[in-house]
Amino acid sequence: IDRNVIDVLVEARLLTAGADGIEMAHEALIEAWPRLRSWIDDNRDGIRMHRHLTSAASAWAELGRDEGELYRGARLSATLSWMGDSAPDLSDLERDFVDGAVAMSETELRQHVRANRRLRILVAASVVGIIVAAAGTVLAVSQAKKAQRGRAAAEASQLVATVRGQPNLSASAKLQLAAAADRRASTPVTQGLLFDAIAQDPGFKAGNVLHVTLTGETPISANGGILLGIDENVLGVVIDANTLEPRRTRAPRPTVVVDTGSHLLGVVGSSLETVDLETGAIVGRSPGVSASPAQIGLSPDGTTLAVGNDGDGGGTQAGISLFDVASGKQMITMSSADNGSIHDVTFSPDGRHVLAIVGDRHALIWDTTTGKNVFEASGGAAPVTRFAMSPSGGHIALGRDDGRVEMWTMNDLGLHPMDIQPSLHHGGISWIDFDLQGERMVSTSRDGTAVVWDTVTGKLATPPRAFTGRQLAYSFFRPGSSTSLVSIDSSGQTWEWDLQKSTGLVTTVAGANLGATVSSSPEPGVLVSTAVGAMMVYDPSGPASREVPFESATSPKSAIAGSADGTRFVVVYDDGRVDLRDALSGATVFEFETRVTSPAFNERFGSVGTTLIALDRGGTRVAYQRADQRIEVVDDNGTSLPPISLSYARRNLQSIDLSDDGSELVVSTQAGEALWYDLKGIGAASIAPQGTGFDAQFISKGRVAVVGKGGAQIIDLRARQTTDRYNFGTDFTRLAVDGTGRLLATIDEAGAVQLWNADLVSRIGEAVQIRNVSSSVPIRFSADGHYLLISGPQEATWIDVWTADWRGVACSLVTERLSSADLALYLGSSEKVGPCP
Repeated sequence: IDRNVIDVLVEARLLTAGADGIEMAHEALIEAWPRLRSWIDDNRDGIRMHRHLTSAASAWAELGRDEGELYRGARLSATLSWMGDSAPDLSDLERDFVDGAVAMSETELRQHVRANRRLRILVAASVVGIIVAAAGTVLAVSQAKKAQRGRAAAEASQLVATVRGQPNLSASAKLQLAAAADRRASTPVTQGLLFDAIAQDPGFKAGNVLHVTLTGETPISANGGILLGIDENVLGVVIDANTLEPRRTRAPRPTVVVDTGSHLLGVVGSSLETVDLETGAIVGRSPGVSASPAQIGLSPDGTTLAVGNDGDGGGTQAGISLFDVASGKQMITMSSADNGSIHDVTFSPDGRHVLAIVGDRHALIWDTTTGKNVFEASGGAAPVTRFAMSPSGGHIALGRDDGRVEMWTMNDLGLHPMDIQPSLHHGGISWIDFDLQGERMVSTSRDGTAVVWDTVTGKLATPPRAFTGRQLAYSFFRPGSSTSLVSIDSSGQTWEWDLQKSTGLVTTVAGANLGATVSSSPEPGVLVSTAVGAMMVYDPSGPASREVPFESATSPKSAIAGSADGTRFVVVYDDGRVDLRDALSGATVFEFETRVTSPAFNERFGSVGTTLIALDRGGTRVAYQRADQRIEVVDDNGTSLPPISLSYARRNLQSIDLSDDGSELVVSTQAGEALWYDLKGIGAASIAPQGTGFDAQFISKGRVAVVGKGGAQIIDLRARQTTDRYNFGTDFTRLAVDGTGRLLATIDEAGAVQLWNADLVSRIGEAVQIRNVSSSVPIRFSADGHYLLISGPQEATWIDVWTADWRGVACSLVTERLSSADLALYLGSSEKVGPCP
């Protein structure tokens, strides 16, 4: 305690020893008390701690200095801190107590450290063990999965080999087994089988050749079951529309035939006798009139004969007379306000109406029970060439000589014209036919195109079928079917197609797309043009299409090319003009001054189909080879770069391509040399020597893909080095590289298109032979890698190459499920659920 206070207290005690010192001690205590009180207030905790230490040390001593009584933990720490701050005057016992507690704490600490060290070693060993075990587990799982994938790939390959080894399997069985193999392991092998199964079953194939010539204005019967023609001996031949086989040969030949279900009846002779073609017996009496074959119709039930009457200027009015076949008596006469010649007389499939064309622009329908005119269409820009009604009577359609198709719905509320999309025909309509339900209609034109319509929406039901180079006569639904159709060309070749299988991978349309472009904006589209006529944009994913307004439709075109973004296209005319046009409006953006008029140019464009014209991605820059063999590069504002001259050995070009931004150009020669030009003026270089650069095109990241003898290479232009090589093992002259890195495509000398897996450089399926395609036509993938477009001088074809969709496409074509026995035989399963849900 404060030494002054202690001295005072000691002195006070001594003084109180005598009576005389009491007063002095009292005064000294009064003087020292404030300092004593202040010290007690300041050291209250220390006093308490000291008191506890004294008590604990005394107890420790009484128990024989037992370690259990020593301070530990927080109390020992607090005591040591107090001793360091206050330096108290401790007794020897108290100091021994504190020293003993410190020594025991240090011993325990050393023991804890050793224990913790051992624990850390054990934990580390455990962690290492866990990591090793986990790594082993991951490796084992990975190896198990790898082994499982290997087994699945082996099983899939074995299934593929089994299917390919059995050529007599049905189309549906091949499709399902191909889907099952690809589901087990999707590899180039299984994808190839899928592709082949789909491509080989497109629902479109050449059928029998009819060795007859279809005759008359209405060679297909009113109920659609009979075809009528003459053979080489000029005998009348009746052909079954289902089997396409002759049912009856007859002389003299009939002019109209119907199948009543129990009799095959026809009209023959100058006096229009109705004859049972099976027995030759005349049915009923002759009506005693005569008419041309185009003016005669026989009702589907064989009971009523319709005969057309031409009008004249002397008061005779054009119309239709109906006669009872059994009695020969006239039943009713139905007149027309138009006094022109009447032709194409036919009954509706249900027999309730008679249809006819009067003059060349007047189409009429009469009700056979009342004789009243129930439909009349007159005028129009072009003559009416065909007129038809659906079996239910709910739809009416006519076709014109300019290829246009018009349609109406007819119900109790009257007639309603339908707003249908452009017909896609570029020749006169030769035939129109409805399916049994009246839900679909097929129109045929003489330019070789058949179009199937949805009669509810007025839009295309499937992509159009193109019969390039053939003059189509008729396309019709097989009796009772809404999906099976037959087309017949002028030579008698029949083509059979199934609308259920119209979702195949390969789509071909008439017309040229020499730019090989599938645009992505402003809408997905393939630009196609006929040599003379409209410009069409097809949606590659379906039958939708639109016509681009084109005021120069009468000018023959030598070539077209579209920009990658679908906003513009270039047209080259036979007279050498070159136009840059807007893809939506068809309006001219710019007409180039330089013309390309040389036999060599027309030969390349017209005969081979190689387009030597290119656009940048936005269609703002165009490059093409001029008549003087130099390369012209022109912007849409008319700015022209200095023409690029080529040496004599390099003038015969195979292809031209501009980079996306139009700053670079690559060309390839027919000798197989690829050249690169930096259009900013930096320079030019040969990037592939002769024989290795038959086709050069820009791909992503400023690189160029070049194909030549035996293989292809990807060249980094700036680094002047090859980054990838592909060894195809054979020679190709055209190459396409999928921007997603999945696929390659090549065309061989015969024009067959081959798909390749880009990683493994392995073939995917068999090569696809595209009609009217040679080794010189351009091919390109769409930007998203979904389609491969093959250009041609007469047809444009695109292939759906999105392999992830192929199983669904294959299953959509299946018409007959695998049996339980086949499931067990091919898939090792007795389950009733097949590979296609």
